[in-house]
Amino acid sequence: MNIIPTVLLGISLILAVVIGPQMRSWTWGPALFVLGLAILSALPAVWKKQERLSLPGLLGFGIMMVAWFTWRAFASPVHEFAIADLMLLGGAAGSFIVTRTISNSVMAERILVWTIAGLLLASVGIIIKQVGDPSYNPVFPTRSTDLPAGFFRHYNDGANFLVGSSLVLAGAALFGRQGAITKSIWGLIALAGLFAVYWTRSRGGILAAGLGAGSFVGMALIVGKRRNSSWFIPIALSFPVILLALGYFAYRGLSDAQEKRFSSKVEAVVDNPIRLYLLSTAVTCISEHPIQGGGSRSFSWECFRAWDHEAYGYSDRRPEQVHNEIMQAATDYGLVGVLLLIGFIGTILVGAILRCLFSDLSSVYPVSTEALWVGGFAGFSGMFVQSCFSFVFHLLPGAMLLGICLARASHLPPADIKKSAAISKSIITVLSLGIAAFLIPISWKATQVLTVMWPTFTAPPDSVPADQKLKALKEAATIQPEAVFYREMGMLHQSEMEKSPGSAASRESLTEALADYTKAENLHPFDPLTTVNRANLLSFKGDDHAAEDEFKRAAFLQGGMESSFRSYYYYAQHLIQKAERQLSNGNPDAAFASASDASQQVSMVAKEMGWFMRHYEGMKIKLDALLAQGSSSEAANRPQDALSYYKAAAEIPIPSDAKWKAGVLLMNEGKTAYSKRNPEIALRDYLEALNYLKAAPIPNKVPRDLKGEYVSYLNRSIEFLRGAKIEPAKADAK
Repeated sequence: MNIIPTVLLGISLILAVVIGPQMRSWTWGPALFVLGLAILSALPAVWKKQERLSLPGLLGFGIMMVAWFTWRAFASPVHEFAIADLMLLGGAAGSFIVTRTISNSVMAERILVWTIAGLLLASVGIIIKQVGDPSYNPVFPTRSTDLPAGFFRHYNDGANFLVGSSLVLAGAALFGRQGAITKSIWGLIALAGLFAVYWTRSRGGILAAGLGAGSFVGMALIVGKRRNSSWFIPIALSFPVILLALGYFAYRGLSDAQEKRFSSKVEAVVDNPIRLYLLSTAVTCISEHPIQGGGSRSFSWECFRAWDHEAYGYSDRRPEQVHNEIMQAATDYGLVGVLLLIGFIGTILVGAILRCLFSDLSSVYPVSTEALWVGGFAGFSGMFVQSCFSFVFHLLPGAMLLGICLARASHLPPADIKKSAAISKSIITVLSLGIAAFLIPISWKATQVLTVMWPTFTAPPDSVPADQKLKALKEAATIQPEAVFYREMGMLHQSEMEKSPGSAASRESLTEALADYTKAENLHPFDPLTTVNRANLLSFKGDDHAAEDEFKRAAFLQGGMESSFRSYYYYAQHLIQKAERQLSNGNPDAAFASASDASQQVSMVAKEMGWFMRHYEGMKIKLDALLAQGSSSEAANRPQDALSYYKAAAEIPIPSDAKWKAGVLLMNEGKTAYSKRNPEIALRDYLEALNYLKAAPIPNKVPRDLKGEYVSYLNRSIEFLRGAKIEPAKADAK
């Protein structure tokens, strides 16, 4: 009865690790489809006469937690994030239920542990290969970094899997009822997994391995004391040495990781406060909706508006996750969700400790309960430590391993079973059916998307033609509409548009890109990137009013993350181009208004990312805004205003027409002053014009010999006026 769900759970875990070790929810489809079948096949075991799967308090916390997270997910404003979180919740809850129902079977326990051991050994083997060949990836073409990660795309996630599975395996190796050879193999694989964490260079993973191993030793000592095991006294006496050894492992690992990744000492870890900034930003988000939370992954967009660059500095990275799973839950699901989560997990952990202290079933129970309690407790402890620094439970393998660890730690032996609890079993059955009813259809749809995306997703990024990518994305969006699909289609169409500007194909690509971005905005209205891209295309199309509405909306959405999305910068570019069009159409007053608005946007750029204004792009946008103000003022016959803008532009240390424009305008102003019988002002303007023109590069559309003519004219005029004993007027004279 327990073999089929165990095999299905093992297959599901393998698929999750091999195919779904990333945050793209459609890669989780095959694993969750098989898990749904495992849940259904495990239901008969729930109703075995002497089976009691949960204590009332644990069941109550579990039901309330699942109900709250499900309700808040369905109420979330971004549907695809809600579905992704529900898939993770289903993965964790489903793994928990299946593991709990099969844990009384010796054969099921053996199959599950061997599955975990096989995956762990394969992961260690891949990591060893990646140490020698950082470019090696078993399934997908690229990883986030060149650090070893096993099957995973990121070393933190790879390390988390190593820690959790190694400690689960260690529990079975130390306390299991299998033969000595089997237990020895499991123990060696578990040790290899823990040592492999070192090569991932994950600082959180190394710390998790050390603390998780420490919790394992502590729980083992509790069991050893209760059993009066012969090894208890020597291990207890050695406990301080063991702690020192684990501490040294953690320190050495952290030091080497810091040296490898940042070429700095381990002490530099405390000099990088980014995670503290993320936590502070999360607190700001929580304060907006402390009870119910903002909904699934709401931190991924609320963090932009909550980011305080004056306190935290400028960041060109998008902190879409808190890097702390408890705070992430508080942000997305509120304090109610966090309290229910803590209550559920806390009940399991306290129960595991109490059972290790007082339950002696070594002679009456075929499955080693200590192996389940100690391995599950330590596995969870290690993963929890890393979850304080990364979002490891937002990947399906982490969520499933979490469910397995908690299920093993919460195992109820026969000694705790007094009478069949029909109500509890009915509740668990209904919950299981609900999870399966959600997982099977949604995972089947995700599997269809994976099938469509697989050829492009697993190929090297630059090897897939744009039309093939577009075809795959379009089919995927038809099966399962997601903002990310439409956004990627929009970006591909935009790229195609830029290849042949002005052509019929370019205009068609522009229309397609705008349509894609519009669909993406409808599905995820809080993504500044989509809004900025759409605004830029509307600007290119010449739809000024719509573009400006989008730029303003993007500025609101991005909050303090100008360095990531640059909505003010692109808005300034748009306004400068608009001013140039208005000026060429003979409307200098409108052009000046647009140019002035552009300068205001440039001021916002300087405020939001001051460092940028010291780089060429920042200086160029400021220069262009000043020149636009100067040109429109000059065309509107406001020469003094124009001169002030040209002079300000001339101070910017990059090549431009500013000095030429200032020099020519001053020369003309000098001519006007002389014609009005103001030779002193004329001489002053001529002298200043000469300085500017001598230093000015000749603009592209100006004849090469014109500069010489102007300089000669100015020299003759200055010589004539000085010969007439004229003194230049003061700077403020008019």
